Amino acid sequence: WVLGEMSLKSLRGSRMEDVIFNGAAGRQPCNYSSVSIILDTEEEFNAAQNAVFDLNATTGKETNVQDDDSANEKKQTKQKFKLSEHKEVAVTRRYYRSGESEYYINKTQVRLKDVYELFYDTGIGREGYSVIGQGKIAEVLSQKGDERRSIFEEAAGISKFRYKKSEAERKLKETENNLVRINDILNEVSSRIGPLAKEAENAKQYLVLSEEKKGLEITLWINKIDEIKVALE
Repeated sequence: WVLGEMSLKSLRGSRMEDVIFNGAAGRQPCNYSSVSIILDTEEEFNAAQNAVFDLNATTGKETNVQDDDSANEKKQTKQKFKLSEHKEVAVTRRYYRSGESEYYINKTQVRLKDVYELFYDTGIGREGYSVIGQGKIAEVLSQKGDERRSIFEEAAGISKFRYKKSEAERKLKETENNLVRINDILNEVSSRIGPLAKEAENAKQYLVLSEEKKGLEITLWINKIDEIKVALE
């Protein structure tokens, strides 16, 4: 649960609120539940103890849904986190009755995604194999080739790199989509340049002719005034 499990079936619960103290004789119910696990990194905690990665420190709360960067618009500041520099790593999850969850790594509020990445290739985590639930072995044996391969990749310590590759491909796809939209805008603007240039030339010619007309009208009136003066004399 601390590591971000959302499935009530996996947690063997009926409601997520069941983890919050509901009150007892002489004790008021709590508004949230907070649980921490503390791991000793000096032992064989993880296969890549010298790993350095970014923690996205956040402000605000995260709803009880799958982590989504596009939907998560909370203010974030990146900071480097090196596992080997910490003798202990404390991971905390705080859950509120409103359905919101907060996650912390060493008292720094982070995204759920950061918690997942911290435990990649360790066998610990929401889908790790450090704890085998009832019926899990039979489920693994009955899985297809690709599903079973993912288990061996997790055990071999390469699933993190596959995840990073998937993230890079996703961002690359988003960039390509943005480029397509930009090209569409450029094409639309380019199609308007021709008519607009013609209109600009016509407007320029209109101003020139208007000034010429104004000059001719002034000259005409001056000539008429001169003719009237001559007639009066």
